[in-house]
Amino acid sequence: MSDPWITAVDDDPESFRDPDSVARLLAGLREADDERRLDSLRALTRVVKALADDPTPASQALVQAELPAVVDLLLDRSGEASGCAISILRRIETTDATVEHLLRHLAEPPEHATALLLEALGLHTYAAFPEPVERTFCRFLSAAPGARAAGYALYCSFSRIRLRTTLDALRLAAAPDGIAWGRYYSLLTLCCLTSRDEHGAIAIEHLGAILDDASTKSRQEIADALGWATTRGLPLLRRLADDPEAGVRLAVAKSLVRDEYRGRREAQEPLHRLAADGDAEVREFVELALADLIV
Repeated sequence: MSDPWITAVDDDPESFRDPDSVARLLAGLREADDERRLDSLRALTRVVKALADDPTPASQALVQAELPAVVDLLLDRSGEASGCAISILRRIETTDATVEHLLRHLAEPPEHATALLLEALGLHTYAAFPEPVERTFCRFLSAAPGARAAGYALYCSFSRIRLRTTLDALRLAAAPDGIAWGRYYSLLTLCCLTSRDEHGAIAIEHLGAILDDASTKSRQEIADALGWATTRGLPLLRRLADDPEAGVRLAVAKSLVRDEYRGRREAQEPLHRLAADGDAEVREFVELALADLIV
């Protein structure tokens, strides 16, 4: 049976956002009894959610100092414990010490915890990726347990990528035989990187090489992403405008009329070429888009 105090916290977490209550919950995470420890974790998770809505900085600082211990809970095979832990990590800003702790776990992570550890690593607010963090994400791009989390982290923070080798890792993960989610987020990240002065030329070169043997689905994903991820995708979009698959050509047309390219002279030639496309759906979309542009 749960401790009456824990039950009270769980029933009304907003009333237990003060530092003393939070400190007591954190102490409960060191309980020897598994059930009592999980009760404290559940209650703490609800209080942290309440703190996110109505902050108490002193209480949040207490949780922040204990985040390495929360990270350890990601290794728990109990779905509830690890779920509570990632919930807390999403709401309390991580520290450099937390990042170092995550990297130690990710040196040889248990398979069941890999994705959550990578997600937690991606939550940190980086000005630029420290090299060990960036290399860690790259290492898991082509590994089944972590490909989705690693790819998503790089995609969400593409502007923080510093290493040339990361673009090479993205190119490798985007190969037709790559893991599905790793391939998908690698393609999106490369499309986003075309907009960066530092990496744009290499990203365009890699995407061009990927198109040589990419599946129809991947070509369509690239054509779509080039419409919203960058203003520098026209060379690739012109190439994709001649794709044998109508779905890819339609994605090109939709990208060419987005704000990133709307009204640009260089975008008009492939768009008008698609107005005479052999596929009725492509022609109809372009006809309506061109009429809207004229209006």
